[in-house]
Amino acid sequence: MDPNQQRQQLKNVAFDLLNDIAINLSQLYDLADMANNTCTITQIENVMENCENHAASILNLPLPNPPPENHEEDAHSDTDEELN
Repeated sequence: MDPNQQRQQLKNVAFDLLNDIAINLSQLYDLADMANNTCTITQIENVMENCENHAASILNLPLPNPPPENHEEDAHSDTDEELN
C-alpha cells in the first residue's frame, strides 16, 4: 500500500474515532442535563451504562465489572458491637 493510501486510511480511522467520541460526549451532556432535572435514578444509570459501554467499545476495552461485595464490613460491625 502506498503512503497516500495509508494516510487516507489513518485519516478515516481518526475521523471515525472523533465521531464516536462526539457521540459519547453528547450522551454525557444528556446525563448532566438529566441530573439537573427531575429524572429517575434508573434513567440516569442507564445513560451512564451506555456511556461506559460506548467508551469501552471505542477504546476496545473490556466492559467494567461491578465491584465485588464487601463481606468484611459485616464481620467488623459484629466485632465493633462486641467491643462496646
